[in-house]
Amino acid sequence: MKVVKIGGEILSDMGKMDILKEYAEKNFPAAVVFGAGIQISERLKNENIPFRFYKGERITTKKMLAVITEEFRKAASVITDIFAGRGVYVEGGEIFVARRKSENLGFVGEVAEVKKDKPEEILSQNKIPVISPVGADSSGNLYNINADVSAAALAGSFRAEELFFLTKVSGVLDSAGVILSEISAGSIGALIEKGVVTGGMIPKVRSAANALAEGVGRVLIGETVIL
Repeated sequence: MKVVKIGGEILSDMGKMDILKEYAEKNFPAAVVFGAGIQISERLKNENIPFRFYKGERITTKKMLAVITEEFRKAASVITDIFAGRGVYVEGGEIFVARRKSENLGFVGEVAEVKKDKPEEILSQNKIPVISPVGADSSGNLYNINADVSAAALAGSFRAEELFFLTKVSGVLDSAGVILSEISAGSIGALIEKGVVTGGMIPKVRSAANALAEGVGRVLIGETVIL
């Protein structure tokens, strides 16, 4: 089993979408977890819905959740189309059991548990699960969850052979702009503290470390991979 995660910035990049398709099909059984941050921000701006971030995460209200889930459905349609009937969209609330992460973030959650039966059923039909980063609690409340975190949780629950973060950048870079070809889980904290790993790469490397701790074989971060 392999898991590939893509962000919303990939959806309009046909070259990267071709890589996604080839990776998932050549490495089957595989699952896709996706984000749509760019699309969500644009939609909120267009509808004059104010939003802000707290410690790098979008504060999410119930009103915003309706927009977020709709944008996830649109993104899922783009992704499933490239698999020509083989991709099956699953709302993350059917898979990720969530709990509220912080009162400061509103309806932002973290993964408490992964229900594996739905993706296992789809994989058994020789199809590819395409999963949104949303979770639900026992009362049915939905929570927006970071897509990197969601992908790592899914990969960890299956003890996946590999987790691949497909990005628009070439990989994790050092302060001189040189790709770090290999990073140990133990060095991630120091790299963040020294400012070598910054911005959107921080949740990726932290999620990578969590996935490795849960038994994932290896994690790749970059714009392509040798298939």
